[in-house]
Amino acid sequence: MKRRFSMILAFLTLLFSISSTAAASGEEEVYSYRFTFQGPLWTFNYNLNAYYSGSGSTPSLRAALFKVHSWGEEDLDREERFFPLYYSPRSFASSAQFLPLVTGTEYVIKVYSTAPRSDWGGISISPF
Repeated sequence: MKRRFSMILAFLTLLFSISSTAAASGEEEVYSYRFTFQGPLWTFNYNLNAYYSGSGSTPSLRAALFKVHSWGEEDLDREERFFPLYYSPRSFASSAQFLPLVTGTEYVIKVYSTAPRSDWGGISISPF
């Protein structure tokens, strides 16, 4: 019984460490969007809009997909990278998709950047 408990504890520790590795070195989470996938398609299409209001060069911006479980969030190792608009190096506006998703399952999209959250004038995700 004690060994079984130790194995379960080690497994849960591994899962939490996997889900917390989504932020790359020098990145921090600047926005998150939680949703329950309603289908009927297997793809989740969304628009991301963001405005960088900080000083200095335009930072990187990427979104990662996580599946929500009762024990935490599982990094599904799916990501989209976003680039500034060609006419405005401070604005990001892009469409992306994640697939396949399971109907009725809860997910969260986390947006990461090399700039701190305070340097972003606004970030939004809207499904379509």
